[in-house]
Amino acid sequence: MKIEDYLNRLNNEAKSIFQETLKFSEELGKSHHHSACIYEFSQNINDSSEKEILKTVSAQLETATLSACNGMYRQAFVSLRLALEMGLAAAYFSAHKLELHEWLDGRNDIKWSALIDDDNGVISSRFAKAFFE
Repeated sequence: MKIEDYLNRLNNEAKSIFQETLKFSEELGKSHHHSACIYEFSQNINDSSEKEILKTVSAQLETATLSACNGMYRQAFVSLRLALEMGLAAAYFSAHKLELHEWLDGRNDIKWSALIDDDNGVISSRFAKAFFE
């Protein structure tokens, strides 16, 4: 099979999946709305580093939606995971500026265990009580 024929077949299949996905316009609209809300929220953040992280979250959510619409589910999952990780990191870094600057300089990495720690992570009761009374 010629490469052109093969790629055209893949493209046609992707178009078919895309058309089927459009039947879920309400869910797609919700996804886009949530992404837009995160982007709009980012525009009200003074710290430029935190703003960029949240813009990345928004972009990754849009990328996940587009990938899923085209039947590229593994890529969609990767984008969703990155959006989740960056979203949690944004919350974590907002309370841990030293770690933020070390991460930006490449001297430190986001530690998943720190983000989800039961006692001190961004989804812990302690963190919630401190910032969301």
